[in-house]
Amino acid sequence: MPHDRHELGPLLLRSRAGDSAARNGLLDHIRPFLKALIRSWIGPAMCGKLNDSDIVQETLLRIDQHLADFRGEETGRFLAWARTIAYRAAIDCSRKLDPVQHGSGPLHAAADPGLSPLETVEHADDVLQLLVALEQLPERRRAVLLGRFFEGLSTSQLAKRMGITEGNVRVLVLRGLKDLRTLLETDS
Repeated sequence: MPHDRHELGPLLLRSRAGDSAARNGLLDHIRPFLKALIRSWIGPAMCGKLNDSDIVQETLLRIDQHLADFRGEETGRFLAWARTIAYRAAIDCSRKLDPVQHGSGPLHAAADPGLSPLETVEHADDVLQLLVALEQLPERRRAVLLGRFFEGLSTSQLAKRMGITEGNVRVLVLRGLKDLRTLLETDS
């Protein structure tokens, strides 16, 4: 399904009116958004332990089960609501992995739903378009951009995390931003 950033609002309205095809389309439409969020929370250090696809599936299941509970109508509120559900699903999955670390660990440190820069963005459709474009980048470029701009990591922190030099991190950031700009200009 092509991810046109202007489809989300109508899909949400039709889904809430009981259209099952629109509901499926809505869930398919937000999958890349959820995947990018969850990947940014998990980070490379936790990727081997937590499966982002499992968390995305769990999140989509919860959204499907509780869509009637969503009280807003704007896409921005819907994405913030979906983000909260994703955060809770990620926490639940991390608890299953290691119940002793309840309330601590990298996932808790990386994902505070009250402080998300995504929730402060005025146009949620643009955020969705950005996250869809991020998912199209090569893995290392995506990881570096998510680490830098979503997690606020420094060049040296990223170099340590990824096991590369700081110079390589800078090159990956520049190339990732160039690729992202190209993808976003093509999509506009």
